[in-house]
Amino acid sequence: MRNAIVVLLAAALLAGCAGSPPQTAPASVRSAERYLRNGVQAFHDSDYAGAAALFGKAHGLYRSLDHGEGMALAAINLAETALLMGSYARADTQIRAADAMVTARGLQARFGTRLALLEATAAYGLDDKERALARLAPLLPAFAADHRPTSPVQGDVGVAAVVLRTRMAFDAAEGESNWMYRLENVVRKDAPDDAMVRARLWRFQGLLAQRAGDNALARERFEAALALYRQHANRPGTAAVLYEFGQLAVAMQQWGEAQDYLERALYIHTWILDRPGAVLSLQALAEVHQATGAEGQARVAAHWTDALRGNGAVNWPELRDQVIPAP
Repeated sequence: MRNAIVVLLAAALLAGCAGSPPQTAPASVRSAERYLRNGVQAFHDSDYAGAAALFGKAHGLYRSLDHGEGMALAAINLAETALLMGSYARADTQIRAADAMVTARGLQARFGTRLALLEATAAYGLDDKERALARLAPLLPAFAADHRPTSPVQGDVGVAAVVLRTRMAFDAAEGESNWMYRLENVVRKDAPDDAMVRARLWRFQGLLAQRAGDNALARERFEAALALYRQHANRPGTAAVLYEFGQLAVAMQQWGEAQDYLERALYIHTWILDRPGAVLSLQALAEVHQATGAEGQARVAAHWTDALRGNGAVNWPELRDQVIPAP
């Protein structure tokens, strides 16, 4: 699922605003930094609406001070948050505005690669694969025939770029094993301690195993990823792997298990206001209900799928009440 890509970028894109401001800084700068820190905490708590509000306040304060670096950080955080909520068009607009500001102020060395990664993610979310690939190309290392990198990986942003490129290969079912092996080599070389990248790699391994018909290995890889996401209280990752468990159960026609996994995934999607993820889980739930003859439930799931595909407001609690049984 596409929105699950983005959570892997959070560490790279938000690390710049996690530090404490010097106490000698002016009060207005300390206030802006405080909004950024609180926004980062809300972001990591999966409170994306709250994070967006705090990042917006930080951006406004920095703009009132004509503080270019602060404006760039706040804009990057706003775009990252929009991407995690599946608001690709809004994120794309924010990224373009931030990129223009960064270029005008000569800040490309600090923020250029981060903005390129964000734009590639937004473009892919908007089904503009050509633009996504163009923005990703400078961020990706070169690889040898054995899939080992032959040029330096550009830190966290470079690792995240390989993750996104691998996701694109899996979605297209084209060269996915090659990119998975490249990611494995990058993880071994450049991201040995990044738990969320390891979890993402295990999910790719599970998907590849499922496509090869090895459902036991797929389940093993998904279980490893789920344990790591839970250990880090990572809601988007947990939802993504529950959805993948559900899809595995659908493929095996284990309808009861599939419904359980998909409802658990959907609950998290609705909690974090994740439209694209909720659409995927609802579509899969509709398929399960149709297979089991629960036509009424299938229609309800289809109704909410259509509602989420629109641009209007969504009553998330009502969605949960109608689609997910009470515990």
